[in-house]
Formats: sequence, C-alpha cells, structure tokens
Amino acid sequence: MENIVQKLIPAPIDEKNILSDWIYLIFDDEDCVFRGRVATGFVAEAVCSCSYSGNSVFWEIAPSFVTESGRDEVYEELLRRLQEFNNPEMNPMIHINFDTSQRKELKLKQSFYFVED
Repeated sequence: MENIVQKLIPAPIDEKNILSDWIYLIFDDEDCVFRGRVATGFVAEAVCSCSYSGNSVFWEIAPSFVTESGRDEVYEELLRRLQEFNNPEMNPMIHINFDTSQRKELKLKQSFYFVED
C-alpha cells in the first residue's frame, strides 16, 4: 500500500485564499461588531472576541462575563461552532487546526492550511 504524506502550507486569511466573511456566523444570532480584523459578539451569551492575522484566528472569551461553572460550557460551544466549518468533504484542500492549549484562559487558536500531497 502506498504511503501518502501530506504537506500543510499556511493558508492566509487575506480575502483571497481564505475569506473572513464566515466569522460572524460563529456568534449568537450571527451578529457581531467587526472593526478591521477584530470581531466582538456573544457565544452562548458570553462576550467573545476574535482577531486574525496570517493564517490564524485567535478567539478569546471574556472571563469576567462567564461564571466559573459556565466556562467549560461556553468554551465547548465555541469549539463546536468552529468545528462545524472543518468539513474536509466541503474543501479537501484546506485543513483547519485547533489549538486548545490555552483552554483554562478561555483562548483558542484556529489555523488554516492548504493540503499538498
């Protein structure tokens, strides 16, 4: 059996390679305030902001607007909404990586890559 190695190449969010127009769909009621490369709205009724640069979107839930017991629920809801767009069947040439290493700080990094065989 042939072993296929895929190479991941950063896919910039530059309105040409990767668009930013889907970001508003992540927020409650598909509503947010967009200023340049920053969007702020609500996710599961908690204040959430994102900014993007290069091939990554940086998401942050405002901890002062979330109860200690609701942190996991809000974070999981944000991650669930983002993962809905991670459908390899829709676009097999794009891979989305989720870095949840800053989960306790209510931060998440989402990075986009082109897939090259």
